[in-house]
Amino acid sequence: MPRRSLVTLAMLIVFVLSASCSPRQISLTPTMTVEATASASSGDAAGSPSTEAANPGSTLPPGAADEISDWWGVIKSTDPGAQYDDYFERQDLGQVTNFGIDSMDPALRAQIEALRDSGKIVHLYGTFLSNVPDVNGSQIQVDRIQVDE
Repeated sequence: MPRRSLVTLAMLIVFVLSASCSPRQISLTPTMTVEATASASSGDAAGSPSTEAANPGSTLPPGAADEISDWWGVIKSTDPGAQYDDYFERQDLGQVTNFGIDSMDPALRAQIEALRDSGKIVHLYGTFLSNVPDVNGSQIQVDRIQVDE
C-alpha cells in the first residue's frame, strides 16, 4: 500500500476515534413530566393561591411561590420505591389534590413524618411552590401545622 494511502487511512481512523470519544455536551436543565390529579379552585379568603398557582404544570416560572393559609387534608406516604417519600392530600376544595410537602424546620419535618398515614386532618400554613421536583411538580413548604384532635 502506498505511503500516501496509509497516511490518509491513519488520519481517517484518528478522526473517527476522536469524534466518537470526545465528551458529549450534556444539558443540565432538568426535564419533568407533570400530571395533575385534580385542579384547585381560584384564590379565596382561606388563602388559596390563584388557579395557575394551584395547578401543577402551570405557567408560573420554576420556583414561583404563593403564601397559603389553612389548607386542610391528610399527609400520606408514597408507594414503596417512589421517587418522593410523602405528599399532602388537600381535601378542602371538594375534590382531592396532591402536593409534595416538606419543611425547612427539622421539628416540623419530624411532625410531617409522624403524621404520615395517621389519617389525622391537618391544617397547613406556609408557602406553595410551583414547578419544582416533588409530587405533581409542586410542594408546600410548611411553616406551621395544626392537627385536628
